[in-house]
Amino acid sequence: MKVRVEIIDPSDDDEIVIRTSKHTPQIAELVKKLQEDVSGVQGIKGYKRGVEYYIDVDSILFFESEEDAVYAHTEKEMYQIKQRLYEIETEFAFIFVRISKSAIVNFNEILSIQRNLASASLISFRQSYKQVYVSRHYYKQLQGRLDERRHRYSYEK
Repeated sequence: MKVRVEIIDPSDDDEIVIRTSKHTPQIAELVKKLQEDVSGVQGIKGYKRGVEYYIDVDSILFFESEEDAVYAHTEKEMYQIKQRLYEIETEFAFIFVRISKSAIVNFNEILSIQRNLASASLISFRQSYKQVYVSRHYYKQLQGRLDERRHRYSYEK
């Protein structure tokens, strides 16, 4: 692996780029650590009944878009978010994966997937009654991320 640092014009925004042939658990962990170090915060702003909340990203089960709004779902609550799904997906790629055009999910909180070969499959979460559907188009991508998680935990033990 090569590590390269480039000095750029001070007026340009700093940027960290990781070029890899495969998204491995080690890469995911590196991205997570970089995100935490750079941002210093692992939260996102959400709104509910005119009140602003700071939500721990790890407590969010999934984000979904409905019409022109994006909502963050925790175990029991739902908050409106100002960012778009693609922005959240990019910023928190180490924990969220797209499951449909209108939803991304925290793959660490998935308890089960009720597979349906003819249509979307149903995702259930740990310690929550909430459920969301993964489309057939995104199922394989989700399965890959879940396999990475499984391998990462087996390496750590």
